[in-house]
Amino acid sequence: MAPRSSAFMVVAPEQQAMVHPAVISWGYGTGFVREFDWVGTRDPSPWLCAPDGIRFMQELGLDALRTYNHDLAWRAAQTLTSRWNTPLEIEESAVGSMVSVMTPARCGTAKPDAGALRDTLLHQHNIEVQVHARAGRVWVRVSAQVYNDDGDIDRLASAI
Repeated sequence: MAPRSSAFMVVAPEQQAMVHPAVISWGYGTGFVREFDWVGTRDPSPWLCAPDGIRFMQELGLDALRTYNHDLAWRAAQTLTSRWNTPLEIEESAVGSMVSVMTPARCGTAKPDAGALRDTLLHQHNIEVQVHARAGRVWVRVSAQVYNDDGDIDRLASAI
């Protein structure tokens, strides 16, 4: 949960020759400490945009934002289970801004089925949603945010 370059790691000396930065810069092959000492160009975007993001959330109102996200997630659960004729197995009080919903049986039962559905939704319908297999069924996890609306939920329901 920290911005890149704001963490630390410890590597046993005998393993250091096998560990390299995720972004290789001019120092590759010069040794563990030197490779990590200067990793090249860093993207300051996370730090530069954080104040604007916080200000935007404050302008919306944190309570209003949380309420909107919760209400959309709960409506998503109700809409999807109703449209797909699947059980709604959670109480509203257990929903924050995300909710997992069982897909119809035709969507499959296992991890490969979940992966295939995720790829189909993304590549054929431009829908990005977390898809996973659990308890012998495929589920979608809707993460409701202020940039989503009921139309997005209807698109997901229709795509499946």
